[in-house]
Amino acid sequence: MENAASSSNTKLGATLAKEVLKSGSRKKNLQVSAAASNLQRSQTGRFLGFVDLVLLGVGGTVGAGVFLLTGIAAARDAGPSIVLSFALASFVCTLSAFSYAEMSSRLPSCGSAYAFAYSTIGELFAFLVGWCLTLEYGISAAAVARSWAAHISEAAQLPKFLHNSSGLSILGFILVVALTLILCSGMREAKWIIDSATILYALVLSAILIRGVFLIDPSNWNPFAPYGFSGIVAGASTVFFAFVGFDQVAAVAEEAHNPSQTVPKAILTCLIIVFATYAAAALVLTGIVPYTLLDTQAPFITAFKERGFAVFGRLAAIATALGMQNTAMVALAAQPRIFFAMARDGLLPELFGEVSGPGSAPRASSLLCGFGVAILALLVPLQTLTDLVSGGTILALLSTNIAVLYIRLQISGHESDSKILLILFVSSCAVASWLSRVMPYRIVGVIITLSIVSFPFFLLMRMPFTEESNPPSFRSPGVPLVQACGIFFNLFLLFRLHTAALSMLAVWLVIGFTFYVAYGIRHSLGSAWERVDSDAFAQRQPHLTFNLRSSFDSLGEEASVSEWFQANDVTTE
Repeated sequence: MENAASSSNTKLGATLAKEVLKSGSRKKNLQVSAAASNLQRSQTGRFLGFVDLVLLGVGGTVGAGVFLLTGIAAARDAGPSIVLSFALASFVCTLSAFSYAEMSSRLPSCGSAYAFAYSTIGELFAFLVGWCLTLEYGISAAAVARSWAAHISEAAQLPKFLHNSSGLSILGFILVVALTLILCSGMREAKWIIDSATILYALVLSAILIRGVFLIDPSNWNPFAPYGFSGIVAGASTVFFAFVGFDQVAAVAEEAHNPSQTVPKAILTCLIIVFATYAAAALVLTGIVPYTLLDTQAPFITAFKERGFAVFGRLAAIATALGMQNTAMVALAAQPRIFFAMARDGLLPELFGEVSGPGSAPRASSLLCGFGVAILALLVPLQTLTDLVSGGTILALLSTNIAVLYIRLQISGHESDSKILLILFVSSCAVASWLSRVMPYRIVGVIITLSIVSFPFFLLMRMPFTEESNPPSFRSPGVPLVQACGIFFNLFLLFRLHTAALSMLAVWLVIGFTFYVAYGIRHSLGSAWERVDSDAFAQRQPHLTFNLRSSFDSLGEEASVSEWFQANDVTTE
């Protein structure tokens, strides 16, 4: 009996593994994905222009980091040379930003990195990327809301029951609920709040920096790099995630005017503005006060008070709160749209894929996500999860770099070789990054890292990349070098996270994998997407019902997804 039970369990496990491998490797045709996104935009409308997208990206990226992170990194890591740390971090982010810009031009979908991965890497990896984006958007929004509550509570001397750093945060809960209700009206209305808040933030920040220029003492910049090059690199690692947020622009692509052109331009413009802002703030702050005297809790506020300009310190406090509000609102806008895209593919319950209201917003998804984030902001101190959020972000950036390489290799006629080559290169980068973390001697780690990565990197650089007959409006420069460097640096940063953060990230991925096996495989539309003729879908899309499941009634309750496609003449079979 025991042997029979063991044999039965083995067969069941093998069957499940085969099903996971089969389902997880399914891809959604890129042209079909683009056509589906076009259909969605025709139903929801386009409300965001280029300026709106830039303001959304800047508001979601800069936040309060310019007033807090600048001082922390300058005091602990790099001194006045923190401006070079920002330049290095910006360069590394730009590598991934080029990939985001190209993929947004090819596939302007609200799914962002999730949609990019689904069309290139496969369904399972795409689901896990979407699962990780929950860390970047949802959990980080709750953490920012609690930080906002702490800042407001301390500045206004509010009763402690409104915010307890180690307990309940009623203020954080109120902020998330208020922002969620605004976003439920749709981006047509919410964009005015985001635009106005970002412009007001920019005006206050400009006033602070202009006044600070006249207080600069150049002698405070000497020595410029007190901790040498290693300090600059350490500072870059600290401030790297201050640039993350440009990817949120891709999450609202389906509500943008001419997204294949405006979204890539907005992503790159956003990154330029953010770098200029951080660099200016770093120079002003380290010029006003010697880096050794910087207050890491409130550097700008303290610096202006010490120079006798307390009013500008209060302005910095106001701008800090405003920046946190912007960051939380943009994250709360992006998260439901990721879930919306996943529900559209059947990987999440259908409720997340519904749109309603005058702005045709994913209202149900917004309310459910907002409620979840509000509960987290109310109950859970999340500041300790910063590294975990960073890990989820890195995986999203990593997947987008891989997506560009895969598509370019596929276009060049190397699809059969591309999978093996990409797996070899990514694996070598991961192993090299891990070894550089554990090796006791840095020079030995560098030599081993270069040795491991050099061979697959050489093979990748030797691959011929042909020109496209119908290229997208934006193509990343420097392929494959830009993406190869982006992959390596992202994995290098991933393995620089604390061990506890890596462990929590692994647990989070296991939870996501379990949900995919329990729900996603059985409800996924992936098998139907694979059989869709992209040209037929593009031609028929004005006459199709976007919510695939809602039109099954005409075929009967037992109708399959493939039968629905056949009824609408969009399958190849």
